[in-house]
Amino acid sequence: MNILYFVGRPYPHRSMLERFRSLGYELGVFYDPANKLVHKDIFTQIIPLDFSSKERLLASLTRVSSETQPSGLLCTYENYIRSRTIIANHFRLPTMSSDSAVACTDKYIMRKKIQAYDSAITPCFINATSLSDCLDFANTHGYPVVLKPTGLVKSLLVSVCYSPKELSDTYSRTKELLHTIYAKYNVKDRTPSLILEQFIDGNMCSVAGFVNKNGIPYLCDGIVELTTAQQVGFNDNFLYSRKLTGDISPSVKERILTAATSGIRALGISSSPAHVEIIYNDTSAKIVEIGARTGGYRPFMYGESYGINTFEQEALLALGRNPTLKGSFHRYTAMYEIFAKTTGLLKEFVNLDHTYDYAYVHDTIRPGSKTGAASAGFKAPLIIGISEASRERFNALCQRVEKVEVITE
Repeated sequence: MNILYFVGRPYPHRSMLERFRSLGYELGVFYDPANKLVHKDIFTQIIPLDFSSKERLLASLTRVSSETQPSGLLCTYENYIRSRTIIANHFRLPTMSSDSAVACTDKYIMRKKIQAYDSAITPCFINATSLSDCLDFANTHGYPVVLKPTGLVKSLLVSVCYSPKELSDTYSRTKELLHTIYAKYNVKDRTPSLILEQFIDGNMCSVAGFVNKNGIPYLCDGIVELTTAQQVGFNDNFLYSRKLTGDISPSVKERILTAATSGIRALGISSSPAHVEIIYNDTSAKIVEIGARTGGYRPFMYGESYGINTFEQEALLALGRNPTLKGSFHRYTAMYEIFAKTTGLLKEFVNLDHTYDYAYVHDTIRPGSKTGAASAGFKAPLIIGISEASRERFNALCQRVEKVEVITE
């Protein structure tokens, strides 16, 4: 029987792990002791490794028993994409190159590679090493501009700046928080840094793909429509909602998928899932970022809307096989991340009525815990998912979720 090993940290929910076992695989984990490991009984083997640096990871691999031989590797979190490549090379398993792994986890290097491949699908940008360089860039390219860390996810510390003063204040505040947030979310073996780029006006979406060992991308048919925080009245930059409705026109869809394919090839991704965030308008499609993992909530969304088992696709790639993206649209799905509008201690969730038929409700922190904006380094305290065959009922449930608020004190 094939045994698939998670790298660093596995999926957090038991139901997700059971999906792999239901496909006939045993599970192991090359475990980072910096994380809490739950559901230990589900793993055939648990092997701790030192992920604090490349050198220590290689040293700890030499101490792994010669009888250990994974059939393939799975990587759930961006923190461990570089480590997956190191471990895969050690065991001679399918993987992308080390350069590609670095490009997938460093937004500045990512931008440079995409620009070299096709400058039409990336905004202008600079490595934000000084405030004076940032102000010069903004004076040349115009406001607003987007300041973001090169190695964080979930919109952490991402800010849109509309004036020189706002850019100056945001740059100073972000620099102060940068090392703390990298440490808080266990981002290792990279130097905290920032990138500044043009703000692109348009609609935001994401494409889910699975790239085989030869670098050929297989893209899911449905494109996830994204709503940003600013579109719904937050002074923040997180993704408020993700929806699969099948509403994007064929001509726009073709433009989006072409840009996604080019971005994947520019980074040289292979043997990996990929999710590509794109901003599109009537004339262009530009890549926001590419992650070499299955994007947040995609197993739920593509499973419900298209009947695509993303866990099966991950397993096939890990084994060096081609994915099988069969499925047709039959349900509407949405995922919402609800943030507080002001930083403080969580008091309550207003208008959250559990009698409604939500497919998923998860509060990530308890009342009394500190919460706030993604741009200040916080993650969503409340997540709500919807799955409905009826468009009318789907729209009604979305309207109810959009009334939910996070209250702080």
